[in-house]
Amino acid sequence: MPKVVYPYTQLSAASSDNNSGCILNNGVYIQKHPIISGLPHNANGKCLGLNPPPPPPLPPPQKPASYPFNNASEFELGDFLFKQAQMSGGDITKLMDHWCSYNANWFSHNTSPFKNADHLHGLIDTIPHGDIPWQGATVSYSGPQPANPAPWMEKTYEIWYCDPLAVLEAQIANPAFANHINWSPKCVCDARGIQQFKDLMSGQWAWEQADKLAKSPMNHGTTFAPIVLSSNKTTVSVATGQNNFYPVYASLGNISNEMQCAHEDGMTLIAFLAIPKTNKTHEQVLMSSDDMLFHDSLSVILCSLKPFMETPKLTPCGHGYYHRILYGIGPYIADYPEQCLLTGVTNGWCTAETQGSQQWP
Repeated sequence: MPKVVYPYTQLSAASSDNNSGCILNNGVYIQKHPIISGLPHNANGKCLGLNPPPPPPLPPPQKPASYPFNNASEFELGDFLFKQAQMSGGDITKLMDHWCSYNANWFSHNTSPFKNADHLHGLIDTIPHGDIPWQGATVSYSGPQPANPAPWMEKTYEIWYCDPLAVLEAQIANPAFANHINWSPKCVCDARGIQQFKDLMSGQWAWEQADKLAKSPMNHGTTFAPIVLSSNKTTVSVATGQNNFYPVYASLGNISNEMQCAHEDGMTLIAFLAIPKTNKTHEQVLMSSDDMLFHDSLSVILCSLKPFMETPKLTPCGHGYYHRILYGIGPYIADYPEQCLLTGVTNGWCTAETQGSQQWP
């Protein structure tokens, strides 16, 4: 077997001298990170090693599949009224009243499947399955203000988002991803020893992040999980006040490239960011301060991940085991206007130029 060359660090190069942990798979050699190795654990946090026993079977459901409805017929009726017919609340209540009257006349019991529209809507809201709920927050400009501030400087802006921690945990626990998640950074080489880059976790950045995390003994055996963000300044109008928003998406960077390309819920909408409005007089000031609102909004949205960027979180996974997850902010996919917002670079300048001395030609 040819020697696998690791260009990243002395640590990884030393581990390749004896091909420690090197796996031959479909004609390529895969070396996983020797310390941030993504080892499986049980529900109590005990490490199960490189060859874990089969995971325990899933416990039987404690509640019927139709919960919180009494039976499948009630669920199907609620689905018809709310989703298919999209019946108004008043009509649902009127229908239930007629239902009660009919049963009272013919079957001597004054009952209906639902008491009224509020009862049905309450049952729907308590369904334990479904999308992660949305929540709102407000941000405002906190920079210096002139004597005659622009209206947007004194305005509070709404942002709407899903908890990114819950989104990533749902992706990690998705059985469809169980065999398509890279639990540790890896170096991939072909039979000639030439390195191949297949996805995010096979790149140099992921390996270098793992080297930094490996300095703490508490992190040994953990899984590094970078969040990949993306945004597009597409205007979305809503009914209340005609506020303008644009979407932000998130994905777990550990998901393989093949599964990402299959669009199996690997990229999830997590937020709508506000777009400040102004007039021509204050437009230049707005452009120079828009990045403050952008970064403040992202700070609010991503705050749930922060505690687990240094302290691993024991997380159930789709293959039946648990992993100690360390989250991190990964690449941000954006076009040039969003790149300027992210880096604080003036429009027309190169966002990759750290010295800020070159303009785009």
